[in-house]
Amino acid sequence: MVDGALPRWTRVALLLTALGVYAVSILFVLIGADGRIRTSADSQETEHIWRTWLPVLAGTSVVLLLPRRVTGDDVRRPETTPKAVWALGAQASVLVVCALAFVVLLLASGPAEPVYTVGKLLLLLVLPLALWRFTGFGREAGARAALRALERPRVRVAPLVAVAVWTVATLAIAFTDHGFGYPAEFDPVTLVVVIVIGFLINAVLEEVFYRRWAQTRFELLVGPVGAILWASILWALWHVAIQGTGDPLTDIARVVANQGVTGIFLGLLWWRYRAMWPLLVVHGLVNAVPLFHIG
Repeated sequence: MVDGALPRWTRVALLLTALGVYAVSILFVLIGADGRIRTSADSQETEHIWRTWLPVLAGTSVVLLLPRRVTGDDVRRPETTPKAVWALGAQASVLVVCALAFVVLLLASGPAEPVYTVGKLLLLLVLPLALWRFTGFGREAGARAALRALERPRVRVAPLVAVAVWTVATLAIAFTDHGFGYPAEFDPVTLVVVIVIGFLINAVLEEVFYRRWAQTRFELLVGPVGAILWASILWALWHVAIQGTGDPLTDIARVVANQGVTGIFLGLLWWRYRAMWPLLVVHGLVNAVPLFHIG
């Protein structure tokens, strides 16, 4: 584990706040919503939260318990100057504003096309890249060096076990509850196009933004635990627009308990292995599996 560059009291306050958000959300879902959540934007049906939690628990156990060769660079925070910390803080702030703006946009206008795709591309890709490219805090040498050091790939094959365990558990639960079948509303070509486009717009773009960009910067500022939790909360929040019922507190609690918990698993994969492919496989399956439900 590495420590963040922000003052200790700030890191502790942010960590406790994130833990509080998760604790309240999970208790609300278990007690106030009978443990049931929506797991797909395409259906109003609810399912028990354990369908999400069991695969995450299995995959997370593998990530945390499976031995791995660790080098000094893996556990030591890259050196950051005050100027670099300021630049990283500015970059992280931009990402937080963009993430929240995406939530507000979808809630205000609805998640229909083209607002969803255009808004996501602008707020989660174009705007951050433009600001980093054309502003001083995006070109600060110390911040760039720290990010490169932290993003350096550690292992490429080791995540396979954790991803495989999560995948088997997810498919087993989905098959037991629903069965699998070919979605009748799509011909084969259309189905492939839908899956590929969805993979690029959702899995690739979201994992780059929320994990590679946001979580990495958060790690340098507040440490890995707080970074994983806050990146996951930000990722979870936009799902209110596509899975919400109109009750803000219930909707937020449900997405934090569902997508937020899955985001913790994705964040652990990124923190431990610094490889993108495990995140893309997991996220891609999260989106694709509901297409093949027949029950």
